[in-house]
Amino acid sequence: MFKKNTQKTKNRTEVDKRKSILKLSPVIGFDGDFIKLSNGKYLGVYRAITKDIYFLNRFERELLFEDFYYTLKSYNADLKFVSIDRKIDLKENIEVLEKIESTTEGEEVRDLIKNRIRLLESVSKVAVEKDYYIFAYFDQFSLESDVRNFLDIFSKYISKQMDIFEAADIVEYLLNKEEVKDIE
Repeated sequence: MFKKNTQKTKNRTEVDKRKSILKLSPVIGFDGDFIKLSNGKYLGVYRAITKDIYFLNRFERELLFEDFYYTLKSYNADLKFVSIDRKIDLKENIEVLEKIESTTEGEEVRDLIKNRIRLLESVSKVAVEKDYYIFAYFDQFSLESDVRNFLDIFSKYISKQMDIFEAADIVEYLLNKEEVKDIE
């Protein structure tokens, strides 16, 4: 009987924590391609274009940083740069190789496929994919002009605006990530 009560208490505290996090969540809805926030602003999520600066020479690197510096200086609205690490799921690749291995007759080829499967299994334990996003916050009253201004200034740094479903997935992922930290 004592164990049941502790389990109920634990479940209640987890539910209470989740409810309090939902109250703190800044997202209240969606409007077109934007996420509507509780403070009255609109959030646009854009995928950032990345460059490998280690393969640039010193002059190109300095030019890139200087250009980005002045771009940021010329734009005075709220921006947030977000990077997300996600585990790479290689299960489908492994399953395909296992099917190929089961239908392959040559012993040498089967050994090569088994080695590839072992390699993919070891890589899948540590492999992460890094995605970069720019979160731009816009005022409700000047939304159209602010978005146009942002796109003019940052067009060389963003690949596209995320559609509302992709943006919602990213924001949900970030909120759930914080939820897990708070609960544990």
